[in-house]
Amino acid sequence: MALANETGVPIEIIIKDWHKCAICGIRFHGMGHNPTPVTLGRCCDECNLNVVLPYRIQQLYFTRGD
Repeated sequence: MALANETGVPIEIIIKDWHKCAICGIRFHGMGHNPTPVTLGRCCDECNLNVVLPYRIQQLYFTRGD
């Protein structure tokens, strides 16, 4: 018999839904975000907001020449 949480979801499924942020290294739950062009893999919400999005905006202005 497989272990399950209080909602009946098997623990194996819950464990598989955890990821390690490719930028800061913390573990996060869920899908996360695409950190391209900063790095490959998945990143957490905080790194997406504070690293990836500002980098993408900077690249947009740099390529447009504004």
